[in-house]
Formats: sequence, structure tokens, C-alpha cells
Amino acid sequence: MKILWVKAGGLVPVDTGGKIRSYNILRELARRHSVTFFSFYGAHDNDAHPDLKNIFDRVVCVPLALPAPKSLAEMRDYGVHLLSMQPYGITKFCRPNVRLKLQALLKQETYDVILCDFMAAAGVIPWDWPTPKVLFTHNVEATIWRRHFQVATNPIWKAISWYEWQKMKDAERRCLVLAYRVLAV
Repeated sequence: MKILWVKAGGLVPVDTGGKIRSYNILRELARRHSVTFFSFYGAHDNDAHPDLKNIFDRVVCVPLALPAPKSLAEMRDYGVHLLSMQPYGITKFCRPNVRLKLQALLKQETYDVILCDFMAAAGVIPWDWPTPKVLFTHNVEATIWRRHFQVATNPIWKAISWYEWQKMKDAERRCLVLAYRVLAV
């Protein structure tokens, strides 16, 4: 089976629960199947993503010039994407150059399944492409945003949390309907 695994936010370093889960599942799948790992993430020094070519048949890395988390630049970036229908957790990574690179890959290769790892990658998935898509959702992201909203005391953060909760809820609903299958952790 040929699998195209699409992940926003990168895979290495393997430092969070989601990355650890994804890495181990990917590694095991690669033992029996042909896996292309397509990832887009914030560019950083000593990027180890290219080293993953030792594990997978193909590795396509798209490092992005993303603003530092919780910086003034990230606030400005959030403002630019404020009117998007997609939540910032998706628009932050899903840039036009990523979509174009993924589309080019799909025109070159044929896959049995496209696996969308986390909602953050959903914004670049060509949901109308004929290959079956599986959404691997580690969390119900809208629930996390609802919790942020419920506990927020800062009125600006409360408003942002409510807005992101609503957009993420809508995005999750859309993707759940479009996906051929959904894997949940």
C-alpha cells in the first residue's frame, strides 16, 4: 500500500504526545508499506526532518517562515487571518506554497490513501482528489478552544478563544464529513 502522510507542525524533535504517536505509527507503517511523509512546519536550525528519509520511502519537507509563538509578529499574522473561515491553527501552517507543493506531488505519484495528521494539516488536503482521505485526529480541537474560552479571564483572550472555538468546530465538522475514515485517539 502507498500512503501519503500529511502533517503540519513537523515531526521532529519528537517532543510532544502527538508527535510521539505520529512518529511511532509512521515508523511501524513504513515497515510494511510505502510511506511518503509530507510535512510543513516552522523553519528552525538543525532541522532533522530530512534525516527521516532513512525511515520513509520519500520525505517532502516544506519549512515555513512562521512568526515566533506569542510574539508581536504572530499577533500580526493572526490579524491577517482573522477573517478566514478556517481557524488560525489551520491557516497558520496552510500557506499557498504548501498547497501547490502537495498538489504537484499528487500529480507525480499515485497513493492508495492520504492520511491527514491533525486538523492543522486539513487546510492543504485536496478533499476533492479521488484518493481516499483519512483524518487522524489526536484531539477534538474545538473542545480545547471551548475550554480556553470557559476559563479565560482576559476579555481579549476570551473573545479570541470563543472565535477560534466556533471556527474549529465548523472546520472539524466539514472535515469529518469529507474524510473517508476518521481515526481518533
